[in-house]
Amino acid sequence: MTDALDPGSVILVSNAIEDLYHGRTTSRMIFRAGPSGEPTPFRLEVRRSGMQMVDGISVVLTALAPADRWQAVDEHDLIADLYGDAGAFLDGAADLLSASDSGHALTMLGLSGSAGEDATEGARRTLRGIVDRTALGMGATGTADLTGGAYGILHARDFDSAAMVAAVADEAVASGILADVSELVSTRLDPDGAGIDPAHSRAGIDGLLDDLRDGHGHTLGLGEAAGMAAARAANDLLSISSAIRAGRLRHRVQPVASLFRDRVAVHEFRADPVVDGRVVTASSVFAFIDPGEVRADYELAVAARALSWCATQRSQTGSTARVMVPVAQDLLFDAGFRDRLSQVVAKSGLSDQDLVLRPYDPQSGSLAGRGGRLVSELGSFSWPLCIADFAAFVAIDAKRKDVVDTASDVAAYIEVSVERLRSLTGQPQGAFLVQSLIETWRGRKIELLASGVNNRADREVVDGLNVRYARGRLVGDWNDGRPAGK
Repeated sequence: MTDALDPGSVILVSNAIEDLYHGRTTSRMIFRAGPSGEPTPFRLEVRRSGMQMVDGISVVLTALAPADRWQAVDEHDLIADLYGDAGAFLDGAADLLSASDSGHALTMLGLSGSAGEDATEGARRTLRGIVDRTALGMGATGTADLTGGAYGILHARDFDSAAMVAAVADEAVASGILADVSELVSTRLDPDGAGIDPAHSRAGIDGLLDDLRDGHGHTLGLGEAAGMAAARAANDLLSISSAIRAGRLRHRVQPVASLFRDRVAVHEFRADPVVDGRVVTASSVFAFIDPGEVRADYELAVAARALSWCATQRSQTGSTARVMVPVAQDLLFDAGFRDRLSQVVAKSGLSDQDLVLRPYDPQSGSLAGRGGRLVSELGSFSWPLCIADFAAFVAIDAKRKDVVDTASDVAAYIEVSVERLRSLTGQPQGAFLVQSLIETWRGRKIELLASGVNNRADREVVDGLNVRYARGRLVGDWNDGRPAGK
């Protein structure tokens, strides 16, 4: 990972990460050979990383200077464990805008109505390039493809978002992507200094994104957006329950590729209820109102729809790919929910091994920093899991020697963004460390899954590490799950 922290120190780092999770001290002295070969003292710290790294972990190494003062030698962002590109971006934006002294704002762009529905993948890719080039060229902090013809731009509060939107629209028309600038809808969200709960902020952003995809733009403060989402939630919860019972769900899928077999290994499946013709992001509603049994009903309904879709795909195309659905982490430890899920799987005609569960934390949306219990009890679940908490595996699984008992080739996936892998491999001996971990886990039927593999450069990173599974735009974007041409 660094010259001073060679691969032999991985257990030391693992123990320090575990200390962090349990609230214990994360600073300790270690001795490594200095330039002269004599033991040299270093201080190792593991701590939460900065605001933009949601639940990230930093390993900080400092050396004792001659004046008996610690001076920084190296700081390395170990892992951020973000939920894919769009989820990571929106979680980070919600955190940044929620701070009472935030200097950031968020602009979202979307193709309205038929322009969004009819846009080809090539047109969306071109528009993404226009958004990136224009926004970043004007000084934006970052951008993300929010899928479905929507794009997010994080920027400073004094950023001229109106000029940026106009420039994007003009170039999109000139490129033939849009017939008229009015087909591009925008929403700007500014912090209002209220210090809002990030979960409520994210729900407010999701609500605005739903509106954007329906062709409605806004300019408002974060508190207003959260208030709108809260007001909708009170009305939408009962409607969601009715939609679930009636089977009114709109789904989308994204492929996860097996790179070494050159085929789709898993289809990630999402579905949201349709209320009065409007797609409602269920998590936005659940952020404000305790859903009680509605959450379990909703996630079982999504699993049932996913398994039905998977069975149809297999009969029509001969595919052997699994299907993956999100599930709240607390539900996985609920015996009643597990029994109901087993019944759903049995009714589908598929097996437990055909359904991959991707746990998330209901409060934050991200599992990063919260997956330790899942890793510790990995062998107790009937279904394969996809766990987006790389650091928990480093901290806990490094001490395990058992192989998960399953007939499947893969008992669990560890999800990590390709950007985190790139940052690791950019450090001395970082690639060797990651490859060593991958080989260790592979012997236990645990595989790394790289998210955000969007271009050839990303693919080179994962290929160089012998990562076998990946998802991202290079592999395939989110789609409605229909066979091509239908």
